[in-house]
Amino acid sequence: MTRSRIRRLLPILLLLGAVGPAHADDLFVGGPSTLIQRADPVSGGFELVGACGGQVHSMVADGDDLLIGDLTGRVYRYDASVPLLTYHFDAGNDATAMVMDGTSVLIGGSDGTVWRHDRATGAALETLNAPVPIEAMVRLGSTLYVGSSFGVVLKTDLSDGLFEFFGTCGGPIRSMVQHAGHLVLGTAGVVYRIDLDTGLVSETFGIGNDATAMVLHAGDLLSSGSDGSLLRVSPVDGTPAGATLDAGQDVQAMALAGLPNPGVGYCYGTACPCGNDDPEAGCANSTGEGSLLGGRGTPSVAHDDLVLRATGLPQHQFALFYMGATTIAVPFGDGKLCAGAGGYGNFRFLPVMNSRSAGELSLGPGLARHAHLNFGVTGQISAGFTWHFQLWYRDPAGPCGRFFNLSNGYSVTYMP
Repeated sequence: MTRSRIRRLLPILLLLGAVGPAHADDLFVGGPSTLIQRADPVSGGFELVGACGGQVHSMVADGDDLLIGDLTGRVYRYDASVPLLTYHFDAGNDATAMVMDGTSVLIGGSDGTVWRHDRATGAALETLNAPVPIEAMVRLGSTLYVGSSFGVVLKTDLSDGLFEFFGTCGGPIRSMVQHAGHLVLGTAGVVYRIDLDTGLVSETFGIGNDATAMVLHAGDLLSSGSDGSLLRVSPVDGTPAGATLDAGQDVQAMALAGLPNPGVGYCYGTACPCGNDDPEAGCANSTGEGSLLGGRGTPSVAHDDLVLRATGLPQHQFALFYMGATTIAVPFGDGKLCAGAGGYGNFRFLPVMNSRSAGELSLGPGLARHAHLNFGVTGQISAGFTWHFQLWYRDPAGPCGRFFNLSNGYSVTYMP
């Protein structure tokens, strides 16, 4: 991680202490042995936490809550706060991939189906059908991306469930994560980065294992292999970024559990208006880098403890947080407009703020209450709905001469 990136992230990391007790992330791995192991994602030290009834092929975590899928379609739950690994429910397919979506979990299968199950009760809620076998999935707001052993990526809006072609790479896709405006695809020995704006491969690099599962940790990419290796590399060019860990078993699924991140960043600074790119934040401003927007707390409407935090702003400039119902990527000022109105409108969180000498701003908690008191019916923050947040700010000395810029986007799917 670069020093400039650490400087941008530090205020967000410090914010963790303000919204809850921080603790180290735990890395969980599983595979054909059925065994679930836990380790420190940097130093390793794998320990057994339990075993499933079949070969493990998928995992997804939300805070301390870990769901695990085996190839018979059984889903297990590991509650790290207890800790206890238990059978949870039967999925409608063979559970080759999983992602969380608010109060539900989306489970992909080799038959091309995506089943939505209530994450608490396991009840089946709906089924989507892709025309390819599914090995990996990424959800970005209301858009679901699925990667296939056929080497293609399809996408669908979860509101209609109609899949369309998005991109392709040079081999069967085994794993997939989202990083800095790209889908990062793992194949046997090669990693591909597909631009989320264009659907085209922008970079490739070799990887020393078969990339059976991938997660992002502290800005690095962790890639697991069927040989038990876990490689820590740069997600941009594959440069080694830490020690190789050995799980001692074939790893087919991997997840990080710890302090929850309530949302997902998107629409980073690529293809910016005057070449002022910053792929780790919004488009670069007069500071030489972009403004990074993130969040901490939970996506719970009842708790209403979400806090948005923007860093990397020009000093003493006016700024405004707003939210929209759709994701877009339209050149606007020195940056990109990422949160669109759709049929609902854009909603501004007043009053206008000032970045002051720190070049940082935060908003929240109490966003749902603010929306209830100040926005109309279409601007309410309610469970099951995804809102996309962004920060607009003045930048008179900006690189493109248009006097204003924007952060990256940040999507939050709200829960009860």
